[in-house]
Amino acid sequence: KVSRPKTLRFVWDDDDPESASTVELKLAPNGAKCGLVLNHERIQTRAHADGLRAGWIPAIERLKAVLEAG
Repeated sequence: KVSRPKTLRFVWDDDDPESASTVELKLAPNGAKCGLVLNHERIQTRAHADGLRAGWIPAIERLKAVLEAG
């Protein structure tokens, strides 16, 4: 689901339909910058959540670096 220009929502399935979860990214203008809120929902286990968090953090940091270098 896309609600331009603020929201992107999609299913994350990790190649296993039984562990499918939902990711929602929300963008919010903040002066000359833009805030990002990421919600990853319906995660089945703490270990899975920790693994996803370990992946999302550097991905968001890389995105920020690319956009700021822009």
